[in-house]
Amino acid sequence: MITQQKPGGRNKRSTKDTQQSIKLTMEKLFKDNSNSPKSKQIFLESLEEKNLSSSEFDTFVKQALNLGLTKKEYANYLHVNARTLDRNLKEKFTLDVDKKEKILLLWQLMKRGIEVFGSEEKFSLWIREYNTALQKKPIDLFSSITGIEMANNLLTRIQYGVFS
Repeated sequence: MITQQKPGGRNKRSTKDTQQSIKLTMEKLFKDNSNSPKSKQIFLESLEEKNLSSSEFDTFVKQALNLGLTKKEYANYLHVNARTLDRNLKEKFTLDVDKKEKILLLWQLMKRGIEVFGSEEKFSLWIREYNTALQKKPIDLFSSITGIEMANNLLTRIQYGVFS
């Protein structure tokens, strides 16, 4: 691992090593079906205090776009302007921890929804349809962490055949 000396004597990974680490962690998380707290922790730790390249962030955005979300909707869920999202897709940037956490939770919700429904198309339809258990469309909950967790809990109920 290549390191650079930071002022104050602390070492910092090189940008190339950091990008490779984040990419490998994202791939592992996507393949990991556990949704375990440990996998969430590992992922958040890999993102803390690191810049994301546009290609790494683009992976998250593409998954959302595959489900029919627009860039404007995705930007709203992260509480950023759509122009800021576009700019972030073109250059390296740093996200606040809360935005990183929301990206992680949305990523895992999408992954889980595709697993439960068997396809991106079916999951995309489900998030856009009114749900009586939630008393709104699941997609309307994506702007808060609590809402994302509510949608995830509903997916668990559906997965285990509980009337939802």
